[in-house]
Amino acid sequence: MRRRFKLKAFIILVAVFALGILLPLILHASTVDNARTVKVSYTQKGFIENLAPTAQKMSKNYGVLASILLSQAAYESNYGSSLLSVKYHNIYSLPARPGQEHIYLKDNVYSKGKWQYQKVDFAVFRDWSSSMSSYLEELRQGRWGESTYKEVAGTTSYKVAAEKLQAAGFNSDPDYTKHLISIIETYNLVKYDR
Repeated sequence: MRRRFKLKAFIILVAVFALGILLPLILHASTVDNARTVKVSYTQKGFIENLAPTAQKMSKNYGVLASILLSQAAYESNYGSSLLSVKYHNIYSLPARPGQEHIYLKDNVYSKGKWQYQKVDFAVFRDWSSSMSSYLEELRQGRWGESTYKEVAGTTSYKVAAEKLQAAGFNSDPDYTKHLISIIETYNLVKYDR
């Protein structure tokens, strides 16, 4: 009798333990939004100032205006406060390439006249600099069209570059050009183009 009681108690204990661990995992198994805001210690201006030297260096190497690189990073990462940029260092919301380290998150995409969530395998980077470098390499290799890199790197006008990126489909937001231009003008990012 005592042995049977111990067996029942053991089974109940294991079941409670399993439920205590598995139930929260099951309930929280939904995909997280990549743009979810994470509390950070820097301001929007601080994010830009931190990233500016890297953008200037990359601008010299690739020919893309630093103001464009900074405005895209600011917009795509919500000034470095999105979950994707804080935890996974992906400041351009770049999808993963085959074989690349990735994280599966939701993304808000504008399609067929409305905003909707889509699940995306986003690339994971070791730091923001490697995210910027990867973005520029993919741009150069034609990920958003064969002529896009030449058009974006071949202009000294941030407005033209922003228009070309939207036309190439870098971001689905129908107001993407306006957002980039607004960020550039609000923070006077052209000062980093010199």
